[in-house]
Amino acid sequence: MVLHAAQVAPQLLVYAVLLEAAGQRLEDLGEGPDGSELEDELLGCDPSLMPGGQRRLVTATSALVLDPDVVVLDEPWVGLDAASRRKIERMIERLRKGGKAVVLIDHDMDLICEVADTVTVLNEGRVALHGPTGEVFARKNWDTLAEMYIRPSRAALLAEMVGLDALSFEELGSKLVAAGDASGEGEA
Repeated sequence: MVLHAAQVAPQLLVYAVLLEAAGQRLEDLGEGPDGSELEDELLGCDPSLMPGGQRRLVTATSALVLDPDVVVLDEPWVGLDAASRRKIERMIERLRKGGKAVVLIDHDMDLICEVADTVTVLNEGRVALHGPTGEVFARKNWDTLAEMYIRPSRAALLAEMVGLDALSFEELGSKLVAAGDASGEGEA
């Protein structure tokens, strides 16, 4: 894609260059056949005219241009549709596999339990709980979390109802399949 400065407002040209560089960074991180989570039609678009979800996705992706060692994402899923949420989750996974530290600040425990390996819970400016996600959200901490108005993930609540221990729906699904196989129900 070649853009001419006379055809496009200067800020759009800069943004298009950032998006193209971000696409290259995603390719370097090994995403998909074309390397990009961003649709081609977003290149050259005025970010102020994009829907909020697309704007947030573009912003998160363009932050990768500088190849930081630590990426901080503050409520990255707010305003995103399910497809864009999956793109952010894949981006986080690629960053982690690439040796980057990803710091998520969010109130959505379902998504935190899906992607985080370590959790720090702050209460009144102090660390209340810290450790592997499975330990922080273990059943023994549910009362402590409730005192801070934090609920376990929906997958954890459902798992408890069926007598299992799981934090994410993926983990719960695997345990349900394993439980079915162990009881012989998986045989045809």
